[in-house]
Amino acid sequence: MLKTVVTKGGEPCGVANTHLRANPTLAGPIAATLEAVTQMPSEERSRVLTQAGRNPELTAELVFDVLAGRIGQELVSDDELRGHVITHKATADVKANALSTYRLPEVSRVDTPEVRYLRGHVNVSEYTHPTPLNARQLGKLIRDHEGPLDGVYCFLEPVDEGVIDAAAEKGVKWIVSSGTGHDNKNKLYAAEKGIQLTNAPGALMHATSEAAVTHTLNVVLNMARWIEETRRGEQVGCSMLKGRHEILQGKTVALVGLGQVGFEVARRLTQFLPDKEGDGRILYVDHAPFMREEKEAALNLLMNAASEALRIAHPKDDITAPQPVRGVKLEEALREADVVILTPALVKQSDLSRQAIAAGARPTEGMIGMEQLSVMKEGAFLVNIARGLIVVEDAVADALRRGRINYATDVLVDEWGRPTHLYRAAEEGGVVFYASEHVASNDRNTRNVIMTGRMLANSIELMEGRPPLNPINNPKALQ
Repeated sequence: MLKTVVTKGGEPCGVANTHLRANPTLAGPIAATLEAVTQMPSEERSRVLTQAGRNPELTAELVFDVLAGRIGQELVSDDELRGHVITHKATADVKANALSTYRLPEVSRVDTPEVRYLRGHVNVSEYTHPTPLNARQLGKLIRDHEGPLDGVYCFLEPVDEGVIDAAAEKGVKWIVSSGTGHDNKNKLYAAEKGIQLTNAPGALMHATSEAAVTHTLNVVLNMARWIEETRRGEQVGCSMLKGRHEILQGKTVALVGLGQVGFEVARRLTQFLPDKEGDGRILYVDHAPFMREEKEAALNLLMNAASEALRIAHPKDDITAPQPVRGVKLEEALREADVVILTPALVKQSDLSRQAIAAGARPTEGMIGMEQLSVMKEGAFLVNIARGLIVVEDAVADALRRGRINYATDVLVDEWGRPTHLYRAAEEGGVVFYASEHVASNDRNTRNVIMTGRMLANSIELMEGRPPLNPINNPKALQ
């Protein structure tokens, strides 16, 4: 039956004809798909063909939607890099010549003092392709830049020794980033080469925390599956048997990291958690959170307010006050929580000084591995919005395969490749796994105004001979 969707009388027909004529290379994948179907066990093949025959139009639509769409990253070859660079000349006296790894806003779209300074006083060459540069490509663009180069504007592109060497050869004095994280920037080596690095702390906290709450609700409610099943024509109305997801009310949520993003996530979740019996609570893991007492007091106030709202919604019921917010050790958080949300900065062992270790600092790379996952409740939900390396992905895949946990993330160890191993593991374990692109902060205001504005502000201070607002290394200390 599937074959009749693609051919009729030996010739492509209908929607297949249109797509095959426009994309003749699709014939190979389609033939391979049909061959794979014929190799299936008879019962499985019968099920697949029955589904295709039940709704051939939908089958054709889904097949061609996948095959005709863009699959995988659109990579740019080294020879094509310069073709994606546009140059803006300063409209007033030139303070610096710079290279940017992404398109910067125009005054007509973002009229701020920082953007006006940029366009007035910086000759800037901007890389405009949407696919981010890797470290090797960034180094090549720096070396190939025509004329002098004083600084580099970047986002999350790696700034490794190769990039820094290229920058030093061109006389670059600063590399300023619009991102918060700086785990992929070699701060010490840049300082040794006399190059100032900066970041944009706090710029992402609202956008990222909203995304974290969305991921949490999505994985707990399994909502993305509802949407996809409807798209595939699987909806059956309001069924009493279909679904069987969870809700957040009454759950214990543990935040691993109570910094800016962690606190903002917790603040937003307070309205979902309290129930009439006093269940629903927040735990957090952070050995030295900034303003610890103030954060606990604010979260407790919000939890109590949400509980009071229940009294209005259920005036005839007894409402038990929620449990207080508590800081706990990681093992207790993993053991007690229904939902664990990872928000810490990525800290590698090599990032820690002896003094920091003596003060209790610990690396966060690989902090959630096999041992930690085995402590979690069976069926618990793990949400990672920090960095892929915070978890041991092979251990997560094993936990998914055994049906131990559910997992949602917008960060992966390899963000350039599809996490096929995690999808397959979750399917085998019958649990939920969602991965989204790492674009939580991609709303226009966050990217163009807040993040880019903070980055430009750092560069302006440097161009005016003043210390940057947000340094992440100290070249002068090594002079």
